[in-house]
Amino acid sequence: MAAKKSIKSAEVTTNKAKYAYTGKAIKAGVTVKLGKKTLKKGTDYTVSYKNNKKIGKATVTVKGKGNYSGSCKTTFKIVPKKVTGLKTSSVKTTLGKLSWKKISNADGYRVYQYNSSTKAYERIKTIKSNTTTSYTVKGLKAGKTYKFKVLAYKKANSKDYAGAYSAVVKMTTAKVKEPSMAEQLRKAGENEFYDVVEFAELYKWKVDNVKIIRENDNEFMIYGEFTAYSTPSKNPIAAFACRAFISSGSVKTEWCSVKHPFKDGMIGDDGFCVPGYNYSYDDFECPGANAKDDIITSIKMLGGDPNK
Repeated sequence: MAAKKSIKSAEVTTNKAKYAYTGKAIKAGVTVKLGKKTLKKGTDYTVSYKNNKKIGKATVTVKGKGNYSGSCKTTFKIVPKKVTGLKTSSVKTTLGKLSWKKISNADGYRVYQYNSSTKAYERIKTIKSNTTTSYTVKGLKAGKTYKFKVLAYKKANSKDYAGAYSAVVKMTTAKVKEPSMAEQLRKAGENEFYDVVEFAELYKWKVDNVKIIRENDNEFMIYGEFTAYSTPSKNPIAAFACRAFISSGSVKTEWCSVKHPFKDGMIGDDGFCVPGYNYSYDDFECPGANAKDDIITSIKMLGGDPNK
């Protein structure tokens, strides 16, 4: 009778290195090779399992049978279930909330964010409680898309056991709210007329009754009046007009004009000065393209130099 071959040196592998926790005993499938020969379960060996129910390290024992004797072992991991239900909510310009379903027997969760520079997911948060199933990501940039995933983990016998990653979820932060066109144009008007207003105040004038009219997709007119602080709603001293346009997403002023006396009807009438055309008023000449300097010059012409 031929001597039995020992399988002590056999190569034993499980079908998977990790199995998700199910609450039931997990019997991993095994492959047993002795040299170049793959042995047959039930004929050449039997299999038994230990610690194969709870999260942690399970042991598989392979025992020789028939023409084989001896035994050998291998292990596999039982890890927390895969996180599911990952979603986003309350997304703002620089932050957003992630939430997911609870994994009851985990110790906590790890949150990962994709780094486009390194082309890898990096851990951004460890949550040390399985009942905390949300995390608010901060410090994001407005109008950008980010990717996240989450896994559950548990400590067992001083070892760390991490479950499979959740499905990836994308989060697109809100864009910074652009000011309305009227706000942009008013701001452009404020910038353009800062020196003008400062100068006008020497005469106790102020800018009043500003109106903005769109002429086409990229061009606008800003109309307004200079009025006296003492009687702001009566007897405007002069009127001004300013053409504004949009260039590369910014509002810029092209030219501005002042007209005096204010006696030609409603603001916006054709009575405003335009470049290249001179009106008949003795005390007024149409300003050129240097808006602020020309308006200040016009104010001097209308009211005289207060320093004299």
